[in-house]
Amino acid sequence: MSKWMEIINLEEGFPNGEEAVGKLRSGLRSAKSRGVIFVKVIHGWGSTGKGGGIKRAVRRELPKLREDGHLREWIQGSDWKVVDKTYLKWYEKFPELNRDQDLNRNNLGITMIKIR
Repeated sequence: MSKWMEIINLEEGFPNGEEAVGKLRSGLRSAKSRGVIFVKVIHGWGSTGKGGGIKRAVRRELPKLREDGHLREWIQGSDWKVVDKTYLKWYEKFPELNRDQDLNRNNLGITMIKIR
C-alpha cells in the first residue's frame, strides 16, 4: 500500500451537489482499488453563500455509499476529535491519524471516511 490516506476535494471546479456526489463515488472507488484506508473529503460548509449544497448532498449520500460497499464508516468534521468513539476505534489501529491538521478543529467543511 503506497498511501494510507488521501484527500478528495469536492469544492474544486465548483460543482453542484449531484456532480460532487459523482466525484465522491469515483474518488472512493479509485482510492479503494489502490488500497487507501482513509479519505478526507473536503465539501465546504456553505460559507460562499450557496448554502452548503455539496455538504448536504454528501451527507445524504453517505448511507447509500456504505450500503453499496464504497465505505465502512465516517466522522463529520464537527465530530473529528480525539474524544469521538469512532475516532478512538480508528486510532487504535492507525495512530498516524493524530497528525491530521483538522483533528480537534471543529471543521464543518470536511468528512473523514474509512473505506477499508
